[in-house]
Amino acid sequence: MMDVQTSVIIRTKDRPHLLKNSLQSLCMQTDQNFEVLLINDSILPLPSYILDFKNKLNLYLINNHQT
Repeated sequence: MMDVQTSVIIRTKDRPHLLKNSLQSLCMQTDQNFEVLLINDSILPLPSYILDFKNKLNLYLINNHQT
């Protein structure tokens, strides 16, 4: 396991198409020495395609919705 040098923080709320584009872009980076903190500010769950990206990226999911 490499020491992570960079953290990418993505906050999202009800924009699954933009989130997918962002994650696809991160997958295409040549230097993969980073972690992704994905913060869901929506009351809705994240789309199911997120699981595919968990296998490709060092991805951490944080639910931050307030009821």
